Amino acid sequence: YDRLFAATLAGFASKLSEAKNLAELTALERRGKEATLLHDDRLRAAAQEMRTLAVDQVGKLKAENQEYLRYCQTSGEYSVPEIQRYSGEIAVLNSKLDERGEARHER
Repeated sequence: YDRLFAATLAGFASKLSEAKNLAELTALERRGKEATLLHDDRLRAAAQEMRTLAVDQVGKLKAENQEYLRYCQTSGEYSVPEIQRYSGEIAVLNSKLDERGEARHER
């Protein structure tokens, strides 16, 4: 978005010297403001998407981890030591997900 925005503004700037009257200058100014507003909207949308990923997806991954652990406990395919090891590994993963999610959320 930034490169496109910069190119758009550069295009408007290059046309300033070609403007023959106030109306043409005003039109370039308006188009520049519209491009800025559009760019700002895109940045806000991207930031919101990042916040959503940082919060919602962290919760989803943790829920999937718990689901896997429940499967291990109820399937009969895993021994008690394996389940304990997986429980510990999942606890560490969930803790790292929380830390990284909080760090992203603070940005």
